[in-house]
Amino acid sequence: KIVEEVMANRTEYTKEYLLDNGTFVAAVYNEPVHFYKDEQWKEIDNTLVASSDGTLRNTAGAWNVRFPNQLTKSNGISIEKDGYALSFNMAGELRSSGELMTAAMDAVATEQLAVNQMQTATAAVQQVDTAALVETYKYPEAAPTKLGSQLRYNGVYTNTDVIYDLQSDT
Repeated sequence: KIVEEVMANRTEYTKEYLLDNGTFVAAVYNEPVHFYKDEQWKEIDNTLVASSDGTLRNTAGAWNVRFPNQLTKSNGISIEKDGYALSFNMAGELRSSGELMTAAMDAVATEQLAVNQMQTATAAVQQVDTAALVETYKYPEAAPTKLGSQLRYNGVYTNTDVIYDLQSDT
């Protein structure tokens, strides 16, 4: 059985554990499980938690993501990493192309547009089922159960939901 993790031997993709018989076992993952901060490898935790500013944020990672509880055309998503930030909002209107008609030799074209107004959508955190993942590990404690989260905004536009998938460092 696992006694403890040897944190000094962490890398971006690995963990090492001391077993109760005095031997060690290394777990190697196909995606990052740690991020480097303050001269040490820290656990990635994409669990979404409510913040006092009315947003949902990932717990710990190489980047910080902020999702508003209410997604509106003026209240968007932001991602920060290494002092840089990227923010984006949904368009207030979603336009879908109709028929494009052109005259035979003219460069004139007209486009018919259908317009859907954006609706305010409330964030709903989707539970990520890790039970099947844990069952595949000889040492269930080594299963990376906090790497993924999913957030859904229902009905942003007519028949349109928006889903954000957070996984490891992406």
